[in-house]
Parts: sequence; structure tokens; C-alpha cells
Amino acid sequence: MEDQSKTNLIFKLLNQYIQRVLMAFAGRIIPEDREGDKVYPGADNPGSIAIIERALSTKPKDMVLLIKVFLLFVEFSGLLFALRPFSWMRAEQQDKHLRRFEFAPLGKIRQGFWGLKTLVFLSYYSRDEIWPDIGYPGPRMKRLHPDPKLRALQTAPFKK
Repeated sequence: MEDQSKTNLIFKLLNQYIQRVLMAFAGRIIPEDREGDKVYPGADNPGSIAIIERALSTKPKDMVLLIKVFLLFVEFSGLLFALRPFSWMRAEQQDKHLRRFEFAPLGKIRQGFWGLKTLVFLSYYSRDEIWPDIGYPGPRMKRLHPDPKLRALQTAPFKK
């Protein structure tokens, strides 16, 4: 995990332990990938965690608490299966552990897993620096239309 003091990010909802577990979780949902010399970053970085923190800041406190409790459940249930917390497991062990949650017979566990996974996707794909790597040109409103007439309308000053 990158040192929080180096990132200048201030986390109010997620303490450092929860951040570490969330980074481990995010890093298995969207792991770093390599293609030749090109490295595609994973979701396990402070920028993604900051976006999750911001998203959670608009949610009710009881929902945020449930997410934190679920993350702790993911972390410490690892002791039952691998004799170590989730964030201490090797990547293959973490993947196996997360599959238990993804396909759990209890609906609440699956809901917790998919809720967290959704937050990870939200945090990763909303980062501008990721867009070129996935071939996304950015939000439509920021792109100019290829048709010159429509492009002129896009760039024309707004009249009331």
C-alpha cells in the first residue's frame, strides 16, 4: 500500500486498516496487467480508494458501517480457510477466497460481495488516467462531435 502521507489524501470514513483490506480486495477484482512493456495499473491504489471514500460520504452512516463490517468479515474469514487474514494471502488464495463470497449460498454475503465489487468498478473506471488504456475517449460532453455542423453547436456560446 502506498503511504498516505505521499498521496496527500485525507480519509475520514476509512481508517488505514480498512483501506488495506479494501486495496487487497480491489487489487484482486481489477489486478495490474502487463502487455509487453506496457503496464496497466490495477484498482489497488490510493486514488481508487479515495473515490470509494467520496462515494461512501454521500451514503447513510449505517450503510457505510455495513460495508466496513463486510470488509472485516472478508479479512478475518480468511483465518478459517487459509489461516491468515485476507490481506496477507497470496493472490491465488485471495482469488479462491473471493470466489467463496461471489458464489456463497447466503444471499446477504453475495450482496455484500457484489456491492463492494461495484464500488471497485466505479472507482477504477471513473479515473481519467485509465480511460486511454481501455479505449474510452471520455464523457460525450467533453468530446467534440465529428460532424462540423454539430461540433459548431457544441462549441457555440449558450444563449438564454
